Parts: sequence; C-alpha cells; structure tokens
Amino acid sequence: MKYLLIISSLLLLGLNGFGQDKKYYKKEIYKGFGVLPGTTQVDSNLYVDQTEVTNFMWIEYRFWTKRVFGAKSDEYKQILLDTLLWYNYDCLKGYSEYYLGHPQLRNHPVVAMSQEQAKLYANWRSDRVFEFILIKNKILTHNPDQNASNYFSIENYFSGNYNNLKPNMEFNVYPSYTLPNETQWIKGKQHFDNNPNKIKTCKSKYCYFHINKKETIPIQYNIIPCQGDSILREPTRTNHCLKNKHLVLDFLGNVSEWLNEENIIIGGNWTDSTTTNFFVPIKNEYPQEFVGFSCVAEWKEYKFK
Repeated sequence: MKYLLIISSLLLLGLNGFGQDKKYYKKEIYKGFGVLPGTTQVDSNLYVDQTEVTNFMWIEYRFWTKRVFGAKSDEYKQILLDTLLWYNYDCLKGYSEYYLGHPQLRNHPVVAMSQEQAKLYANWRSDRVFEFILIKNKILTHNPDQNASNYFSIENYFSGNYNNLKPNMEFNVYPSYTLPNETQWIKGKQHFDNNPNKIKTCKSKYCYFHINKKETIPIQYNIIPCQGDSILREPTRTNHCLKNKHLVLDFLGNVSEWLNEENIIIGGNWTDSTTTNFFVPIKNEYPQEFVGFSCVAEWKEYKFK
C-alpha cells in the first residue's frame, strides 16, 4: 500500500500532464508532448525543475530504497544524509533531528547530500517516472512487491530483467533526469521570476510564509543564524503554487545547487553576502547544510544492444 502511495504521490511532480497526448511515446514526443513532470520546458528537449528537490521528495526516495533493498543494504546506506552538519550552528542543532522529516518542513529544499547522492536521486526519479508512464499506458501492472532481485529500472526493463517481461518496442523513449550542467542551468535562469503576482499564496497547512502582493518575493541570502532575529526559518519558497507553469522559483539564493560538472555548485545560498555573484560556479567537494539541487530532464531513445 505504501509503495502505491509513493507512485501516486509522484503526481505532486506534475505527472497529471501525461494525459495530454496518447501518442507521446512515439518519436514526435520531442515536438508535441508538453512538459515532463515537475518541470518547465526551456528548449526543444530540455526541461528544468520549477523548484528545488524537497525534503518530502527525498523521504519518498529513502522509503522506496529501504523497502526494496533493506535498511542494512549498501543502496540504502549510501543515500543517508549528513544531518550533523546543522551542528555548525548552535541555534540550529535541532535541525539535525527534524529538518528532513518534520511535516512543516516537507516543502523545504533537501540539503546535506553529496553530489553523487544527488545524481543517484535523479536516476531513481527517471525510473519512477518511466514506471508510472508504463503503468498508466497498461504496459505494466502495478507491482508493490519489488525487491533487490526484481525491481523496475529503465535498464532492467529494456534488458528484459524485470518480471521476465519483453519490453514494448514502441516505448523506447524514456525520461532522463540529471543534474544540470552550467549551460542548462543558465537556460533555466531565463524563466526565473519572483513577481508575487504570478504566484498563488500557499494555502497548505504546511506553509507559514504568505506573499505580500506589493513586494517581490525576497531572495534568501545574507542570513547569519543565531544572531538576534536572523535565526534561519525557511531557506526556500517551494511551498507556493504557480499560476504560470513556465516559471522557475527559488533560482537564486535559498540553497546553492549541485551542477553536473564535478564538485561544482551555483546559484548562491542563504549564507552568502550581498556582494556574492550568484551566477558564478564555485568549487565544492562535500555536503553542506546550504547546498541542495534541482534536476533537468530530457527525452531519450533507448539503444537496444
């Protein structure tokens, strides 16, 4: 049942768009199928996330991995976050216990992952979205009993190693989510907007920031935790509803984001000063409490061997 909830909750990433074109799996998908889940289209076959990956999304990923591979597996252990990074701030030590899992913080950006962990999430997301496509189109049936020796992945499916199924040759185009390279990230910047008139106020019980329509949405930066009233409260705005599906939120500030280039982040974060150039990539080798990520996606054609 919980596995079904994970598949269903992918609707939060925008999977309802798959009903737009019943023939999206054919070659014309690159021209006619609309937008990949959770993203906005910025080029003919390039889609960027509208928000940073959130705590709730990561918890889904962690739950699925634990359920399929087990809590003692290497697959599960390698995706655990370095939550002790919050001990860098006396007033934020409690975040080490509840930042990731607290319901009120579910729509905040997940942080404290390595670049490799972010890449693993992107691969997993590709698998889950494609699995949903195949289920929706009655190519697969829902399977809540997947395990380490028999689980759906794009590679397992196309190689015939999932449930001994022969892959449907018409569905040889699949969604591929990755970390953006610098060029792709810059393309996404063109769709960034913090104009509150283009965003609906969040009505969810999980958000406590509401937009003043007379002002632009503040970019989170230059925050010095534990000094006076500047204690960090929310490094993201991902809990807003978009009026315009072509916008990207939280592109600058909030948390820096991993790029696909080795050990590189970009975008600035809540610890940066007012003089920081948010558009300059910088070197970063380790997980940080101020570094998260978003994904880009493309449609790709599987090349059978």
